[in-house]
Amino acid sequence: MVIAVVVCAGCGASAKGGQDRLSPAEAAKLPKSGELWGLCPVPDVPQDFRERVSRASRRKAEALIREVRRRPDALVTLEYEDAHSGEKFTETKTVRALAEEHLDNPGIKGVPCQRKLMTELQAAVDGRPAPAVANERTYTLDQVVAALGLEKHGAVYTSPDGCAVQQLYFQRDEVKIALAEPIRNTVVIASPKGRVGVLVYKPDRRCRGGIARDLARLDAGT
Repeated sequence: MVIAVVVCAGCGASAKGGQDRLSPAEAAKLPKSGELWGLCPVPDVPQDFRERVSRASRRKAEALIREVRRRPDALVTLEYEDAHSGEKFTETKTVRALAEEHLDNPGIKGVPCQRKLMTELQAAVDGRPAPAVANERTYTLDQVVAALGLEKHGAVYTSPDGCAVQQLYFQRDEVKIALAEPIRNTVVIASPKGRVGVLVYKPDRRCRGGIARDLARLDAGT
């Protein structure tokens, strides 16, 4: 079953039995199911779109953190709609339970560029101060293409040194997976910090050197 989700509040500030319930305005500020993936949008979308989606997702994550800190046991009603049948049904849960869902999906590891914010959410759920955590640097398609001087030829990029670049990796986890799963006749070339890399078909020495140099320059910051 494919489900679309919207967040809403019930009727009034208190649930049956007097339990606290978020108002409609408060509930509307919280992230819907899957929305926190927008904290780190995919790398190949326009920059203005990335910034807009990321900004909206940050606001929702911050609102959720505030509500978890303030009243974790308050209720929120979720209204679901099946994408195929259009059938609607509701589910009521606490603010803490909603936060736990987002900590599972996308989770802290799922959005490394906003690791600090997701760690704050985890600390709020745990009822403790947030630890000092730095966001992981990630890259966009435009950044990598520009830094390496790549030109697109069908499904392959070509570098100024003649590299046939078959795949680009924009964050540390992608680089680690690529290095752990080698593909015949190709080589993964990554920055020294391992946060960005490319998959190259049968690179020669000149190709390796040029790509490695440009990746190191791109990933030189903190």
